[in-house]
Amino acid sequence: MSWRRCFLLVAWIQFFGLLVPAAARPPWSPEQEARVGRRAAEKVEHIFKLYHDQKAQERVESIVAKLAEHQRPSQRRFSVKPVRHPPVKFTVKLLDTEMVNAMALPGGYIYVTRGLLETVESDDELAGVLAHEMAHTLLYHALDQAKKNKKAFVGTLAAAAAAVLLGARIGDAATVFYGAQYVRMGLLSGYSIEDETEADELGLLIVNESPYNPVGLLTLMEKLSRETRLQPKPELGIFQTHPYPDERLRNIRAKLERLDVDINRLSVTYWERAEALDCFDGGELQAQLWLWGQPLLTAAASSPEGAAPLARLQAAADQLNAALRAGLRGYEVRVEEDHGIPVVVARNRRLLKVYPQDADAVGLAPDEAAQAAVRRLRQAFALRELQRTYGSG
Repeated sequence: MSWRRCFLLVAWIQFFGLLVPAAARPPWSPEQEARVGRRAAEKVEHIFKLYHDQKAQERVESIVAKLAEHQRPSQRRFSVKPVRHPPVKFTVKLLDTEMVNAMALPGGYIYVTRGLLETVESDDELAGVLAHEMAHTLLYHALDQAKKNKKAFVGTLAAAAAAVLLGARIGDAATVFYGAQYVRMGLLSGYSIEDETEADELGLLIVNESPYNPVGLLTLMEKLSRETRLQPKPELGIFQTHPYPDERLRNIRAKLERLDVDINRLSVTYWERAEALDCFDGGELQAQLWLWGQPLLTAAASSPEGAAPLARLQAAADQLNAALRAGLRGYEVRVEEDHGIPVVVARNRRLLKVYPQDADAVGLAPDEAAQAAVRRLRQAFALRELQRTYGSG
């Protein structure tokens, strides 16, 4: 490069250092946002390989479309007056990486990694993450983050100035600068605690108005929090952006409570259902009801209506699974009596009458056998809670 071009480059760097912050601060126009997002998306796709899976693509696009129906102009800070921003049109792309991550760029670009798709246990969990990323866009967090952060300023500014010297307009150069700056910040650093809290709260509001269950964000974050305890240096992209996972989980739970959402984790995650199994004791055919690796009830007698032990416990399993899906808590399991016969009840669902022959099979009186079943079911709940908090290992 000649001395004249070097002089011009230095001059542009000095001038651009004054121009860019003034030209690209809030309020953001839709045009600014679109330009920055488009350039940033180009850089992301230069760094990462796209993941091509039609079924996964359609799944994510469907969830985003349903969530996007619940965005409102009032959710957009720094909207240009009197111009009202149109609803954001979100573009979904998948990245072929095992990192558990999702990322939003200005202008409605949302990137979801293959690792995240393989980690979520339900569309509700995926919707929670997607709504969180959509909230970052609606709140202009990406643009604010790029504007505030000064890391790598000279290098990216020099690239922008070089683009100007090569014939690009000043506005395009600003776009190059902020696009590159945001990609660096979005991939290598992360949002502030305040930004993450805002995105969680707005994301939960959006999900709560949609067909999805907002508890999904909580269960996924709890899962990732467990990974941070069990692994020395896990690659958990969407969680590692927040330095205080316990505080973040408390905030999410508090927001769900303010929204009057029933925090039933079983409604948004995969879980092992209760099942009835045949078993033998001393050569006698019996049946047992199992839940989460724990035997709960034993049946050795047929009912007066002629139902065999296995059929009785299969009906009990169906009732118990329905109660669990509805949000059963351990304290809602109790014993009632029906004409002198103890009955195990879970959230007003009758699971099993304990006949004398059933009680004899476990060496107890009928009422003792029923109370023992209640204790075992409550213990299964307690064990499940420990596993949820600390992991199965």
